[in-house]
Amino acid sequence: MGTKKLGKEMQSWYSVAFAIIGFSTEKMFFKALKDKLLSSGFVNRMLLFNVGRGAAERVDPKYQWNECPRWLVDAMRQVTNLNAAPFQGPMKLTIPAKDGSVVVLKDFHRLEWGPGVKEACRAYEKEIRGMPSVDDRELWIRTHDIALRLATILAVYRCSRIVEIGDWEWAVALAKHSTEQLKRGVSKHMLEELEDADLAEQIRGYFYDREGSMIPIGKAFKQFERKGNVKKIESVFWHVVRTRDIIQLTDEEVVQQLGVRAGRPTLYFTWNSRRSRGGEE
Repeated sequence: MGTKKLGKEMQSWYSVAFAIIGFSTEKMFFKALKDKLLSSGFVNRMLLFNVGRGAAERVDPKYQWNECPRWLVDAMRQVTNLNAAPFQGPMKLTIPAKDGSVVVLKDFHRLEWGPGVKEACRAYEKEIRGMPSVDDRELWIRTHDIALRLATILAVYRCSRIVEIGDWEWAVALAKHSTEQLKRGVSKHMLEELEDADLAEQIRGYFYDREGSMIPIGKAFKQFERKGNVKKIESVFWHVVRTRDIIQLTDEEVVQQLGVRAGRPTLYFTWNSRRSRGGEE
């Protein structure tokens, strides 16, 4: 129900509690985001996954859009057959009133903490709240809530009355992965100016086409000097470095490949081949 105002007709509506939204590319999703969607916590409440390329060819679905798979029906019946949620009746909570009567309320499953879970949960929340960077806190602040929700869902669907430490650890790993996807996407794509974002993509493409090569910073800047002023190129270049799509080589790596130490202040960069293969950095 909406907020009642003078002359306003009240209306009721239904909305889904769970939804999936997909984009064809990571770039399309993050370029559509606005800063206020991050600071408000709207996007932070979502689970994000980069699932890579889709299927090579179209296949027929196993189930029709209006058909609930039998295995899912059986699983839901098993879950709702707990004493806390009678199979033939609504979930309810009875509360004794001061006058001696009993008030019956509809309620959800009530789960208890398993050994050490509550302490681990509070410690993780404290860790996020203690992050020194305001930008990091804005991105990670909802990760604890997501993990807690996932842990309770997992416990219920295991037909358990408590959230165990295994539920919590699995949920934290999943929530962390999602937030890391958000952080990387924001760093990579959410530049203030579209022109700067295009320049960043050109820099990535230049290094990707030369994967395995060591490129001095001066050569890279010269390649793009016609794209804008030097100060702008430098700003966008270091933005791409922070996203870890290209990485700066250490002095030892330069000596190993060149055979001699490069003169300072020459810096060398290369494409992050681990990321292009989908591995960890």
